[in-house]
Amino acid sequence: MKYTIHFIWFLLLGLPCLLSGQVYWVNKTADTKVMSSTDLVIDGHVINKSDGSISNEGTIYLTGDWTRLGTASDYDGAGWIWFEGSSNQTITSSTTINIGSLGLNNGNLLIQNADLTVASSVNLSNNGSILLGTNDLAINSGGSISNYDASNHVITDGTGVLQQEVASSSVFFPVGNATYNPATLSNSGTTDNFLVRVTNEALDRGTMGNPITEHFVGRTWMVSEEVSGGSNATLTVQWAAAQELTSFDRDNCLITHWDGAQWDSPIPYTAATANGAGTVITQTRSGLTSFSPFSVGDNQSLVLPVELLDFTAERKDQETVRLDWSTASEQDNAGFYVERRLENETEFSQVAWVDGAGTSTEVNRYLLLDDNTFEGTSYYRLQQKDFSGGFSYSAIRAVEGIKDLSSNTVGIYPIPTDEGLHIKLTDWEHRGDRLDLSVMDLLGRVLLTKQISIGADELIYFGEIEYLPSGQYLLRGDSNQGGHFMKKFIIAREE
Repeated sequence: MKYTIHFIWFLLLGLPCLLSGQVYWVNKTADTKVMSSTDLVIDGHVINKSDGSISNEGTIYLTGDWTRLGTASDYDGAGWIWFEGSSNQTITSSTTINIGSLGLNNGNLLIQNADLTVASSVNLSNNGSILLGTNDLAINSGGSISNYDASNHVITDGTGVLQQEVASSSVFFPVGNATYNPATLSNSGTTDNFLVRVTNEALDRGTMGNPITEHFVGRTWMVSEEVSGGSNATLTVQWAAAQELTSFDRDNCLITHWDGAQWDSPIPYTAATANGAGTVITQTRSGLTSFSPFSVGDNQSLVLPVELLDFTAERKDQETVRLDWSTASEQDNAGFYVERRLENETEFSQVAWVDGAGTSTEVNRYLLLDDNTFEGTSYYRLQQKDFSGGFSYSAIRAVEGIKDLSSNTVGIYPIPTDEGLHIKLTDWEHRGDRLDLSVMDLLGRVLLTKQISIGADELIYFGEIEYLPSGQYLLRGDSNQGGHFMKKFIIAREE
């Protein structure tokens, strides 16, 4: 049945009482008041329409949906509205609805089809959650939200946000999407309203691009301040182990901020072990003065605290690998450790240190020549280190080893010899390569050198050794393609 607005209005102005209705309560072109000591139980739906208004200083219990039609209808008052049906309920309006206090006790969802502003309290209980969609839930200064947990929270499944005022004391934002991923904020700067929602992935371009698949937590926290500037915030975010992507290092991770160009790492770099385990894992970052998407990445996922333009490694000759890199800008950059791992090793080791430029907005170029005669593949990376001790890594570069030509591809004769020496190159891979020949004594001192160009199956005559006295010598050949050989021979002259 429907209660006429005049009948209900008359009863509600009387003594404290409990009223019950069924199906619909339509409030049309009348002023309805619920006094502070009155409970109004509506076993059905509420429609507030036309020029109707509802002033609630008591408590309204509702088993159905709340709908406000038209911009002229109104609702106000400091009282409670409790949604306690046995299924999902909706609250709908074309403009923002202002509620004194909001309670949810329906074991399901309250689906917002309007922006809500709550003056005092939001109380979630009995497995009830609020589904925002594209609408916002704002809690005024001095208000609070209670009885939240993994089954009772604010679901930010669209662009809608949970808004609360944040000052120096920590404020909890019980938000989630597909899973429960709340955030905590405190603000030592100017008190401001903060808006928070969470998405179910981390993207390689912040709010755009492709989903990140490794070294991150697969969640993004959208955090913003209502009035831009003046905040100095500390943010803590929460996730579960199941939301960590491939190869994520929980023991060396941090909250990373999309700055419009890259997922950044703070200066100083503060990667650390996350707190907790299982379904409640947290990480914290302080000193936030600008806001946009935040996620959690490990030290392998984040960019260097310098803008690295390039990094290359290539073999220069059989003894040397050349490493070149350059930066477009640097901040607090003490320098770079060059690290190397050979293919038969399991860990990188530091082989050199190169000073950085500190803080610079100019292009800086770096060069290192590493002594490396390893015949297999070598791997190189840069470990950038700032003045406060923080660090991060570059991508890894691979360099092929030298080619050992001391096998059947190289033969020398006659041995011993008393004149020249013949060098036979069989199945030579690089026709036209340059070959540098050196004759050394057994102490490694170079006595003769010769440079030639070679082709396939080349026979080379080294006649200059005829001037050397009798004895044992070493013949070394170095190809400009990285190959080398070393052969021992004997000169025996007649007395």
